[in-house]
Amino acid sequence: MANMNVRLRNVERDRIDIVAEILEMAHQGVVKTNIMWKAGLNSCMLNKYVGLMMNAKLLEKVLLNKRVVYKATHRGIEFLYHCHEIEKLLETENDPNKPNERTPILPSIMHCATTLDAHAEPRKEELDTIISERQMNSIP
Repeated sequence: MANMNVRLRNVERDRIDIVAEILEMAHQGVVKTNIMWKAGLNSCMLNKYVGLMMNAKLLEKVLLNKRVVYKATHRGIEFLYHCHEIEKLLETENDPNKPNERTPILPSIMHCATTLDAHAEPRKEELDTIISERQMNSIP
């Protein structure tokens, strides 16, 4: 019998989508097996993505209750924030309800750059909102 918790995935996910999905799971810390199941990856792909993300300093390995878990770093949370901002820009650009209102991309990007300083911690409320919105949008 098939596992009912595993939902069908869109086959056209790109690398950034997968990295963002893993970072959302790793916000509070997650074991490797849960990442594999929830992201719909096989063990070879999982090892590739975890290695890539650790080399880019988006993920870190931590010991929690005598278990190795993967947790998003500050840089990983920033990455997730910027992914969300790009999604919002694309949704605004393609919104059929606003055919004459095009949002200028450069000022929005500059706003993101000044909003999230590389040395400042993003506001927890802002990050929690972004993560919960993405999780709600991914539920079929």
